[in-house]
Amino acid sequence: MSTYLDSFAHDLFPDERSFQAFSFVKRPILAKLEQKIHNVVGKTWSYPCLIQASIAQGTTRAAVQEQAAQGQDAANFDGEEFTLGYFPPGYKGGFLISDFDMALTEAAGGVPDGAYMENFAIKMKEQPKEFGQRQERYFLGKSGKSLARTTVNGGGGVGTTNFLSGFIQLNNVGGARDDLKIGAFRHAQILNASLTDASVPSTSSLLGVGDDQKIYVRGVDIDNGRMIISATSNGPLGHAALNTAAGANSVFLFNYSDFQGSSGYTPNVMPPGVQDWIPGVPFDHTNAVYTANFFGVVRSRDSRLAGWRLPVIGGEQLDQLIMRALERAFMLYGVDGTYQVVISPTRWTQLAQIATARGYRMLNGATATIGYNYIEIVHGEMRAECISCPSMDSSDIFFLKMDDDGWCVRSLGGGWPKIINGDGLKILRLNSDDQFELRTGSYFHYGVRGINQNGRGDLSGIAL
Repeated sequence: MSTYLDSFAHDLFPDERSFQAFSFVKRPILAKLEQKIHNVVGKTWSYPCLIQASIAQGTTRAAVQEQAAQGQDAANFDGEEFTLGYFPPGYKGGFLISDFDMALTEAAGGVPDGAYMENFAIKMKEQPKEFGQRQERYFLGKSGKSLARTTVNGGGGVGTTNFLSGFIQLNNVGGARDDLKIGAFRHAQILNASLTDASVPSTSSLLGVGDDQKIYVRGVDIDNGRMIISATSNGPLGHAALNTAAGANSVFLFNYSDFQGSSGYTPNVMPPGVQDWIPGVPFDHTNAVYTANFFGVVRSRDSRLAGWRLPVIGGEQLDQLIMRALERAFMLYGVDGTYQVVISPTRWTQLAQIATARGYRMLNGATATIGYNYIEIVHGEMRAECISCPSMDSSDIFFLKMDDDGWCVRSLGGGWPKIINGDGLKILRLNSDDQFELRTGSYFHYGVRGINQNGRGDLSGIAL
């Protein structure tokens, strides 16, 4: 039976490329990364910190030699590299296909009928899509890997949160209700909560103690952007312990085991994403975010080691901010060519309305592995491809270089993701139950050459 299902799985996904294609459908930033997957061996990989490093210059030999010596001091500033290892898979454990237990298939004569196989195919295709959704959230989302934030605890009706009654209403990081955040959650998911987003692990801890840290999702209300929860699996609705721990506060929600803070349990360490590489905290050489060792580099000596943050100017419209960012990147960092400018769907709608009024071009990325629409803005030698990503907060905008000198994925053993089939079979028989499963994973990290060419902006001052 397992062999029959495995042959069917092979027909759906004959190779890693076809499996990855399902992972990145309608996820343009991951589709760009997918073109830069490098299969590697070894324990670590290093990336040059800066493109446009210090070059000794002057009008006398003595001056040039002295500057060259300064650049080769004990810190070896220009020669520094970020060195990353390979992390536990971002999606591990697999997707249990419980509909195909042995009793049902044997009762059907050992070969599932067409209805069974259609259901099987749908579930097979959903797994890589879920991988893509999760990786997009972790690549672009908060560095502590929070999925969303609740409204302030204490209400209970539609539009409010009350852990005691078992209702969670979602909002964005700025505190406003945002029903679209519900897309990160599923029925039967297990969550954790914290008062902080865990972007500074040493000061972040989970709410609750022991099993009280777990939140069981019992229902998902897509229409109103809220969840119904309990403290135990299949227990009564509500979570009294978490209600006490949260008090009259909003809390950040995390997928179970992905909280990156310092207390609760040993987390599933996730690869650093965009907001780890380019912190949103204003640069200050004394701030702990910059004085800490970030994969072999202390970034407090030069703000470029943490990317760039666009200064805020009041009264700008979205397209004006984008053009100013292009100008600044060209003048200060020597960047040329194309940026992938990543914004939320609501900001993309706003930009589309501006584009219609001002005559910007809306184009189709036909040359990408997976096609997508973008709005093009050109400024001098620079070009912005503005794309919409559901995982973005409406207060953020990222300027990413995705060409050969930009972001990439390095994965051990091939595939991002890949089907775990070391025994040659895609479909595995469980040793703990009479069932079959498909298991996927990937040991990888996101890398970037020349982080100084990548940046971010703050859109919280631009009204929607």
